[in-house]
Amino acid sequence: MSKNYWLAAAVLLAATLPAQAQTQTPAQDQPPQQTQQTQDSTAQMAAACKAIPPPQADGAVRPPPDFNSGYCWGAFTSLQSAATARDERNHALLGACVPADTTRMQLIGAFTRYADEHADLAQKDYFTTALAALREAWPCKAAHSLLP
Repeated sequence: MSKNYWLAAAVLLAATLPAQAQTQTPAQDQPPQQTQQTQDSTAQMAAACKAIPPPQADGAVRPPPDFNSGYCWGAFTSLQSAATARDERNHALLGACVPADTTRMQLIGAFTRYADEHADLAQKDYFTTALAALREAWPCKAAHSLLP
């Protein structure tokens, strides 16, 4: 195609952009409202995690196909990797000595029990509560933790 074609297309596009911008209503200029509530609080994450059924007879876990269950499952997938990680001196990175063979459902169970027992943490960030739950469920001996 010729350069003149591309130049004409660019001029036409540029000419229509200001007209389109002027026809937008103020609501269109605003960022979209979030329709899905975020799961940052302990209470919200605990509720989402409690919706995941226990493992089936074959050991498989099948979370419901909804946002909240997926959010819990994904959050604890990441936490599981971090919780079992050790440094080169075999120190637990998160201050909880979670065995490598601990299942995700065991981590979720420790979190939901801890959240139920500590209602005062309901509005706190779930990650902080999850760390406290893991440290309580799987405490480290002083020699195996990076934390004092």
